[in-house]
Amino acid sequence: MMTNTDILSFESDALQRFTEARRQGQSLPPEVESLFDSLGIWWDEISQEYFSMQQVYSDSISDLLATHGPEPEPEN
Repeated sequence: MMTNTDILSFESDALQRFTEARRQGQSLPPEVESLFDSLGIWWDEISQEYFSMQQVYSDSISDLLATHGPEPEPEN
């Protein structure tokens, strides 16, 4: 069974391949671009790479929890 980490890793690898293809001048068919848009996968014009809003959200939540998460229970 695939874990969430496995799925995000798989997605990251795929987006890296799409990024490299676009940087080499290969464009995606309009239906794929439309699918990406509906999945929250967009092209970053500044970084010149595809990114997933799900990954951005997940990273943001992890950072918030690491910074402002619940304090550990005091030991008695």
